[in-house]
Order: sequence, then structure tokens, then C-alpha cells
Amino acid sequence: MPAAEELYDRRPAAYAKFEENRQQVGFETDTTVLVSLLDDEYVELTFDGEGFGLVRSPDLDQYDGYVRIEVDPRLLNWLLQGSENAHWSDAKIGSHLGIDKQPDIYERQLYNCLGSFHA
Repeated sequence: MPAAEELYDRRPAAYAKFEENRQQVGFETDTTVLVSLLDDEYVELTFDGEGFGLVRSPDLDQYDGYVRIEVDPRLLNWLLQGSENAHWSDAKIGSHLGIDKQPDIYERQLYNCLGSFHA
């Protein structure tokens, strides 16, 4: 099981790569992505260039739209390390991610951008 600090420390580099890809493809949305870390903590990713945050027990009613992703911390650690360890798309296809979203609309570019959330 990764230490919390390992997961926290990987976020800035992963976000930088995510944001670079998001800008390159020119994708923006009001949907927020929440990726589980440990216990009730989530990384909060926006798609407007405003950065990322850490939220505890997020109040889902406060978001215009969200995609909440539940992932085992061990897999998340590999995902954040990069594609030589694990791929977001493989984890999604293999049903290793629990995904809850509102509204129930599939935003393809959102998942394409999420695939670059790694160091």
C-alpha cells in the first residue's frame, strides 16, 4: 500500500502533463473529475486550467457536473507513475475503476485527457 505522501507527491507532475494535453487538444468542460486517493480524500481535477485540489468527502451537489472515479490506491500509484506501469484506459476497460457521473453523459475528450494524468 503506498504512503499518502507518495500519492500526494505525484500529483503536481501528473497534473502538469494532464494540463499540457488538455491545452493541446483544446478541451474545456464544466465537469470536474474526482479521483479517490486514500480513505475519503479525492484529487479534484478541473478542465479549465484552474489547477487541481484535494477534497475530503466531496459534496457532489456542489458540482455542475462530475465524474467520480474510485480506484485502489495501489493501482492509482502505478497509474500516476506512467504508462510503463499502468494505463488509465486499460484500468477503465478492465473494470478496475468505479465510475459515477452526473449528468450521465459520456465526454470522450475528458477520458482522453485523464489518460495523461501521470508523471
